[in-house]
Amino acid sequence: MVLRKITYIFLSGILFLSLACAKLPEKKAPSIENGNLVVDTLPDASSIPSEWGALISVCPIGEYATLAQLWFQDENGTIRIVPYNVTTNKFSPKIVVIPRK
Repeated sequence: MVLRKITYIFLSGILFLSLACAKLPEKKAPSIENGNLVVDTLPDASSIPSEWGALISVCPIGEYATLAQLWFQDENGTIRIVPYNVTTNKFSPKIVVIPRK
């Protein structure tokens, strides 16, 4: 009799806990393709066009220690961000273009 009551209490507790749980919303990584910045492609995977101007900054990419962003600014002020992988020694084919007005 006591064992049956303990079993009912235990099963009621499990049922209550399972009903009280709710799935947390998934966090999505921010995507610049969904924003208002222009995503373009690198014309040549082995070099940066000289028309893109001077290299103004090199920034690490937070949690990705092997990646860096190369920031270029041309004469019109347009900024282009080129991801670079230090491990593979390659540029990413996708770049971000930030026009200046």
